[in-house]
Amino acid sequence: NPDYPQEIVSCGDRTKNLFDKNINYVSGNLQDNGDVSTNANYITYDYINISDLGLKIGDEFTYSILNVYETSNTSRRLLLYSNSNEVTGAYTFSSSTFETLSQTITIPNNTTKIRISARITDKDIQIEKGNTATPYEPYGYKIPVNVRSENLFDKNNVSVGYINPSGGLNPAYSEYKTSNYIKIKPNTVYYKTDSGSTRFKYFDENFNVISDKQSDLDNATSKQSFETPADVRFLRITVHDNYLNTFQIVEGSTTPTKYIPYYNKTTNIYLNKPLRKIDGYSDYIDFINGKVVRNINEIILNGSEAWQKNSSFANVYFAENIVSNRNTTVSNLMSNSFIYGGIITTSRNVEKGKCYLWGNVGYEGRIVIGIEKETLNDLITWLSNNNATVDYVLSTPTEETITLPNIPTTDGNNTLNIETEITPSQVYIKYKSNT
Repeated sequence: NPDYPQEIVSCGDRTKNLFDKNINYVSGNLQDNGDVSTNANYITYDYINISDLGLKIGDEFTYSILNVYETSNTSRRLLLYSNSNEVTGAYTFSSSTFETLSQTITIPNNTTKIRISARITDKDIQIEKGNTATPYEPYGYKIPVNVRSENLFDKNNVSVGYINPSGGLNPAYSEYKTSNYIKIKPNTVYYKTDSGSTRFKYFDENFNVISDKQSDLDNATSKQSFETPADVRFLRITVHDNYLNTFQIVEGSTTPTKYIPYYNKTTNIYLNKPLRKIDGYSDYIDFINGKVVRNINEIILNGSEAWQKNSSFANVYFAENIVSNRNTTVSNLMSNSFIYGGIITTSRNVEKGKCYLWGNVGYEGRIVIGIEKETLNDLITWLSNNNATVDYVLSTPTEETITLPNIPTTDGNNTLNIETEITPSQVYIKYKSNT
C-alpha cells in the first residue's frame, strides 16, 4: 500500500453545514415508515450516507430548519435508515410563523444513511455536528475576507485600570483604561497619538512581557513613532479617559490627519468547492464579473471506475477516460493517496505507490496506478474503502456565476486580509475614489 494518504490543502474553510440542498429530490412528504406521500407542498431529498456527512454511529448531530415562514403547524421529518432501508429512527418537526426548528439526534446502531423532507419554502436547512443549533451557514466552503481600519486601538474593548510592570492589570484608578492585546508586526514602525499615560508593554507570542524592550515608550505620553522589536507579537497600552475618544495606533510613521475609529469586520464568501492551485494554475474569484473561474478539477477514485489490470506488468492498473479536459502541457497532478510519477507512455517503469498520466495521443484521459494488489477485485475493494483524490489542470477553465457579498470598508485606509489556512493570498483590489 502507498505511504499516503496525505491531505491536499486548499484555499477555503469547510462550513459547519453538512447538508447539500442541491442533491436530488422528489415531490412529497416522508412518513414514519419511510414512504413518500403525495403532497405538492413538500419535497423529499435523496438518501445521504452518514459517512458522507462525516458522521458515524454514536455521534450527535443537530438538524435545523431556520426562517420557517408558515402560518400554521406543518410537519417535516428526518428518518434514519439501515443499509436495507429499514427505518432506525424517525423525527417529526412542527412549526409556527418565523420559528426555527431544531432537533438533536444521536445516531443509533445499524444506521448508515438519513433522509429528510421539508416544505418547498424551507430554504435554510442545516445539519451540523454536536447538540447545539447555531446560525445558518450555506453548505460548502467559505473564504473569510477581513477588513480593518488603520487604527488598531479599539476603545470599546478595554479594561478599567492600568498595566503594572509584570504586564497584568491594576484596576485601582478607574480614569485609566487598558487595551486588550493588540496584534502587531515585529520590526515594524508604528505611530501612536497622545494617550495621557506612561503605561505601555510589549508581549511575545505566548503573551509574556518582553521586559527589556519597554524603555522606548514606557515614559512617553505624547505623540511619537516607534519601531517594534523582532520578538514582539502583541502590545497593551493604557489610555487616560481624556484621550480615549481620540487615541490611535497606526502602522507607519505618518501622523494621522484625523481620527479614524477602530474597525474590524470579516465577511465570508461562500463557495461550493474550495479554491485549488497546481503549479502556476489556480482557481480564482472574479469580483468584477461575479464568478468563480476554475482551472483545477478534482476527481474521486472510489472503485466504481472501469479499471483494468495490465496483463504484462504486475501491480499495474489503469482506467480510461477518467481525466477529462486535461491540459496536456502541464505535467503535474496532486493526489492524497499516491505520489505523482509523471506522464508515461509505457507501464514498464510504473512504481508501487505512484499514479501517472498517460501521454499517448488519444489516451490523455487514462490514469495509471501502481499498487500491490493481486487481483482487480482487490483493487476495487481497496479504492471503495480508501477513496483516492486526484487534482489536475484543465485545458479549458470552467466558470460559475456566484452572488458575492459586499465587502464593507471604513473611512480612511483599510487593510484587507484573506483569512484562510493558505497564506499569503494574492489579492487585487479595484476601487473608486470619492473625488
